[in-house]
Amino acid sequence: MAETLNPIKKIDNNKKYVFIINPKSFAFDNTKIQNFINSIKSFFEEIKTNENVYDYYFYETKFPRDSINYLSKIILETPKTQIIRIFAVGGDGVLFDCLNGIMRHENCELANIPHGKTNDFLAGFDKSGKKFMDLQNQLSAPTELIDTINIGTNYAINMCVVGLEAEAAFWAYKFMKTHKKIFEKFPKLAPKTFALGGLMSLLNPQTRTKIYKIKIEDEPEIEGKFTTINIANNCRYGGQNTAVPEAVPNDGILNVLCTRGLSTLNGLRIISNYLKGKWQKYPDLFIYKKITKIEISANTPISINLDGEVFYDLNLNLKIVPKSVKFVTLNDIKSEK
Repeated sequence: MAETLNPIKKIDNNKKYVFIINPKSFAFDNTKIQNFINSIKSFFEEIKTNENVYDYYFYETKFPRDSINYLSKIILETPKTQIIRIFAVGGDGVLFDCLNGIMRHENCELANIPHGKTNDFLAGFDKSGKKFMDLQNQLSAPTELIDTINIGTNYAINMCVVGLEAEAAFWAYKFMKTHKKIFEKFPKLAPKTFALGGLMSLLNPQTRTKIYKIKIEDEPEIEGKFTTINIANNCRYGGQNTAVPEAVPNDGILNVLCTRGLSTLNGLRIISNYLKGKWQKYPDLFIYKKITKIEISANTPISINLDGEVFYDLNLNLKIVPKSVKFVTLNDIKSEK
């Protein structure tokens, strides 16, 4: 690491640095996890001086949402005047957990080191994610206030998709779990499973033409058949997909794109343009709005994908929470349009 050190980038020794590691992102390989931890320790040892001693911690999660309790303990033990920079080490799942662990705590900052199968939120700033592997930048860079999405007791930072795309994620995760050893050996195959899940969902008429009631802001309620409802706080999701390329996470609004009920053939016909943000070619098939809140309900359970976490409910009340988390973006936020 010594070769990459830049003395101009000062790392604040008054802050507390916490690394939340998802071992799943390292294929539960203890050697890889320990190598990562040792690299961090070596870095801090290298920049330590008699005057500057750094306060840092590591925690390996044991199950989903586990980090929330650990962060609550760290925050409780830390004076409110001391800044804690939390690093979610892994993918969107551990980032989701860390976000929910620090919400409403003004002395917390959030960063993401992309070791996961999917790091969709970071892809909105850097498609490759490589710049976020630079530890010195991650430690020294300023934060930017980012909007979040609130759904009941949960918060998301990137997106919420309802319907077919959520079902696609459900089937993809199920397939990866069933064939765990294959995906641990060939992690780059993971994105392909979402395409397979999407195809399976597209063949299911109950998913393609589900009846929803949608209320946007104070407008009259819309009731009808919809295939997918994409509520974006950032421009990228599902790897390189960017159905709503103009979405940015610091403008105080959400970009919602509702796809009307599709036939399987219509879905196959438009899917490529949809995922590239060229859905405007089919104006009769979409409803697009810029919003701050939305309510969605149905008579049967709704498939919901919140930053990669899939769950089900009959009602969904969602709203933007402007500038509610401090995030290390490493660059200015710009839309892709």
